[in-house]
Amino acid sequence: MERINKRMEMAALELLQSREKEWDWIQQHIDELKEKYDQKLIAVKDGKIIAVGSFMKEIIQKLEEQGLDPAEIVVEFISKMAIVL
Repeated sequence: MERINKRMEMAALELLQSREKEWDWIQQHIDELKEKYDQKLIAVKDGKIIAVGSFMKEIIQKLEEQGLDPAEIVVEFISKMAIVL
């Protein structure tokens, strides 16, 4: 049981590290992303945009068509306007 928990811990850590890399990539390219994808959702994997759409349902469908699990992919809304939550 301990071995399974350790594997799950390692998998979770790898996923978090992967997501951090994707967020860093988005921040490094944010100006060009705002110009090209204003008011769109983008999905990023391995420093590449793998899906673009206006609605999350559309992004999920595109990811699933590629055989990807949407829960494991970074999706970000790109906007030229500052959004305050």
